[in-house]
Formats: sequence, structure tokens, C-alpha cells
Amino acid sequence: MVGFGALSPYRDRPAYRTTVEDSVYVHRGHQGSGVGSLVLAELVTVASASGFHAVMARIVGGTTPPSPSIAAMASPWWASSARSVASSVDGSTSS
Repeated sequence: MVGFGALSPYRDRPAYRTTVEDSVYVHRGHQGSGVGSLVLAELVTVASASGFHAVMARIVGGTTPPSPSIAAMASPWWASSARSVASSVDGSTSS
């Protein structure tokens, strides 16, 4: 297995009934090859087809910033933030 993804309820509160949280795992040997982007795209498709309106992700310590392709799937404020973080990590100047 090179990677997998899952969706789970985000919060128990009624206000979040149309929100899910995604989990994406990519085997270390396949990171950076586009597997995570494919898994996340499918999770977003499944969430939308299932009637969910928002997909949340929590990024925890020990992970690298999302790739630009992952950030491009996110809302504009996150895409901008992710590019800034990635730029500060890899020294690039694109925004």
C-alpha cells in the first residue's frame, strides 16, 4: 500500500453536521510523488457527493508543509498561507 485516506465527523455539535475531517497517509517512500494529492482529491469528491460542505485537516508536528498542489485544492486563504510556509521552508520566493 502506498497511501490511504479517510473521512470522519469533525465535531459532534449540530453546527458541524456538514463538516468532516480528512486523514491522509502516504508511505514515506512515495511522499512527493502525487499520491497524497490523488487521495485528497478523492476524499473531497466523496465528501461532496455525500452532502458534506467542508473538509477540515489538522496538520500535526513532524509533518512537512503541504505541497503547492495540495494547497491549490484548499480555500484561497489557506493556499496563500501554505505557499508562504513552503517558501520559508525551502527558500523559494514564489507566492
